[in-house]
Amino acid sequence: MPSPLQPLSIKHLTDQNIQLSIKRDDLIHPNLSGNKWRKLKDYFKSDSDQPIVSFGGAYSNHLHALAYACHYFKRPAHAIVRADGIDPNNETLKDCQALGMTIECVDRQTYRQKNNPTYLNELQAKHPNACIIAEGGFGASGMKGVAELIGELNCDFSHIICPVGSATSFTGIISQLKSRQQAIGVAALANAEYLAADIQLGLAQLNSSHDNWRLCCDQHLGGFGKITQSLLDFIEDFYQGYQILLDPIYTGKMMLALFNAIRAGQFKDGDHIIAVHTGGLQGWRGFAQRGLVRQDYLAKLGVN
Repeated sequence: MPSPLQPLSIKHLTDQNIQLSIKRDDLIHPNLSGNKWRKLKDYFKSDSDQPIVSFGGAYSNHLHALAYACHYFKRPAHAIVRADGIDPNNETLKDCQALGMTIECVDRQTYRQKNNPTYLNELQAKHPNACIIAEGGFGASGMKGVAELIGELNCDFSHIICPVGSATSFTGIISQLKSRQQAIGVAALANAEYLAADIQLGLAQLNSSHDNWRLCCDQHLGGFGKITQSLLDFIEDFYQGYQILLDPIYTGKMMLALFNAIRAGQFKDGDHIIAVHTGGLQGWRGFAQRGLVRQDYLAKLGVN
């Protein structure tokens, strides 16, 4: 860190006097890439050996990064994993366990209690000395960590676009914008309109009243983790054109939505757009394991 800002040379954008750059947070670290380290780093500022408990799905980028961080900083880690019908021995969780993280698989009904104060009190009683981190690193600490990204951008820009899951990263980014700059969030999950209230709440926690943002809730392509052939074709073309690998859950959908918006004339002469690459590339293994993408397709993307 700071991660590089890479301009993309795209003729039809140059012809329109529009610049596009990618903030390559995917290059921060092989195992702590993207927004994951930004959201987690404040928990590792001290030399504490306090255990950490957190939540995630069976292919969670957050848990994968957390397991590595806890291993590196020699802190015990425990994961509450939503794993209905999912092989708990998938490649992501095998990595987590190899790094020393203990895994507790729960059903979806139990997992939905992850923000319930009563459930959290019970969990704290089971792990009395632990620091409990919300799913995806959601919270003020995570938002502030990602907010630092804006300070690394030593250029003038008009728009910044970011994929949205928990809205932690997006909220942190919004909080540091100038009034003439706009943030665009592309929700990775269906029915994500509720996130607008979470964003407003998070901005209040950061003492920010920015309203120069919009959340796109119609670019999820069927829901969280859902993929289409058009998305896969776009990711392959993007990799062949720029040698930048996108993931199919977050950044692939974000960049596809952005390219569609550019083609639709939603940006004007002189705009400079920054797209945030939030990492998540280890998630490709889950798609391969479930037979959702073929090995020959992954080979074209340089995925082992």
